[in-house]
Amino acid sequence: MCGKWYLSASIYVYLFGIRRRIILGNFTDTLKRFTDGWRKLKTTQQILIIGIIVIAIILVGVISTLLGQVNYVGLFPGSTLSQDEAGAIYDYLTEQQVEIRTENNVIMVPEDQAAALRMELAAQGMPSSTAGATTGLNNSLYMDNAMAFGATAEDKQRIYQFQAEDKLTAMINNTAKVKQSAVMLNPVIQSEWAFDDSNEAFASATIGIEPLAGQSFTEEDANMIRELVSGAVTSLEPENVTVVNNSTMEYYSGSDMSAGGGATAAAKRLDMEMGMSNQFKTQIMNLLSPVFGPERISANVNVRLNFDKHLTESITLTPVTEIGEAENIGGIVSRNREIERILYGDAAEGIPGMDPNGGAPVYQVDQAELENSVYYKTVESINAEMNEVREQIEQAEGKIEEMSATVILDNTDQNMDDVLEQVRTQISTAVGIPLNLITVSAMPFEQNTLLQQRMVEQAEALERVERNNLIQRIITIGGVLGGIIIVITLIMNTLKKRKEMELEAQRMKWLEEQERRPVDLVADEMISIDDIMGQDEAGTLGQLQALVSRNPEGIAQILRNWLMDDYTGRR
Repeated sequence: MCGKWYLSASIYVYLFGIRRRIILGNFTDTLKRFTDGWRKLKTTQQILIIGIIVIAIILVGVISTLLGQVNYVGLFPGSTLSQDEAGAIYDYLTEQQVEIRTENNVIMVPEDQAAALRMELAAQGMPSSTAGATTGLNNSLYMDNAMAFGATAEDKQRIYQFQAEDKLTAMINNTAKVKQSAVMLNPVIQSEWAFDDSNEAFASATIGIEPLAGQSFTEEDANMIRELVSGAVTSLEPENVTVVNNSTMEYYSGSDMSAGGGATAAAKRLDMEMGMSNQFKTQIMNLLSPVFGPERISANVNVRLNFDKHLTESITLTPVTEIGEAENIGGIVSRNREIERILYGDAAEGIPGMDPNGGAPVYQVDQAELENSVYYKTVESINAEMNEVREQIEQAEGKIEEMSATVILDNTDQNMDDVLEQVRTQISTAVGIPLNLITVSAMPFEQNTLLQQRMVEQAEALERVERNNLIQRIITIGGVLGGIIIVITLIMNTLKKRKEMELEAQRMKWLEEQERRPVDLVADEMISIDDIMGQDEAGTLGQLQALVSRNPEGIAQILRNWLMDDYTGRR
């Protein structure tokens, strides 16, 4: 049994040694072919291959870094947690082995785990004050007694108000430009009394905004938040929502949303005037630059806009025009005539008063004094019918009220009156400014040495930055290439040493076999060299010949080692 086990083990060791030699031999042959092929390549090809390998390594590193990067977000964005609550949450997340960070007293967690962690903390009752976690207000007095037995309708309305404030605050905090916000609502609380004055009140809201660092909070952003809040609260109009920037103390009022409203309306009007001035200035520069050069022109345009509202109403009377006819038929005259005659009146008779058509007044006359008198009274009225057109014209805001331009040309020639007049005419025609409001003059410009010096310094600074970046790139590429070369050199040296060790082990094994091999020769028998070569051709000599033909460099190294050992021993 032991003999069989020993024989099996020997076979296994023998086969393992053969397999190991085959693998090492294949690897050595592959490496040798690779080395020979590499030496046959041109220098440019070698540099190209190395560059491709380096770029591939850098890309793999960058991609792996980007894929492995974790984005952290605030666990409770815009929250104001107490120290006890923040400490409890931090301890809980640490026990759960969650990767957390703290920046500016804000607990940061991985973005893909934020929602799940919020729900898990809510299930654990953290933070304890829900309202305080979002708005910084402690509304727990109403929240804790929301379903109390003695809760009134007003209490329930207050609870609804606080919940609405919390939800709106969370929604505003999730917008792109807002870091933190606070919402205060003043809803309409309907009274049970029919004639209560509070029923006629209107809802309003005030919102405090703290924008993110580097973000510009504009009137359009305020209008967006205003629309969001007014749509979420019943009977709340956008013009009754006030937005305040807590960082710059800017006031955004919704009283005049179409015109911008608030304190920024004046700034917008100034920006509009500056924009118009810059536009006209650009037109003048584009007009004169091809002739005089942009560095030899100095232009400025002053624009004053009228933002007042003007409403003009005009009434026009036109003749009546028949349908389908181009010419009018004039006014339509309607005449009413009334004649009254009285014969032989005895008393004062007649109709006193003024004639409606401007005739002489009529007086009552005693008819008894006039025998056989006859009284005539004629009333005639004439009406002319005309078309009446009422027209209301509202002047648009931002109309140009005043505009003037000043242009200075860099020229020392005093005889330029004709040229200056032509320039004035061209500016008036191109821009639309009256000639009497355009001033063009020629003056020598001073060389701005300070500006040139700054431009030179800026160019030098940019050159230094580019040079430093180039040096850093070269150092990085050189380091990568050097590392690759060092790794390849170490691998080749290791393989070479391993090959030498295997050859030395084969040589020692061969020597041991030769020493153990018995020599059965008769002293008086004559044996030639040819006989020895013929007898041993199939044995050790054949193995040596095969070894020399397969790896002549290794055999040469072994011979050098033998010669060195013999030389050292003789000395």
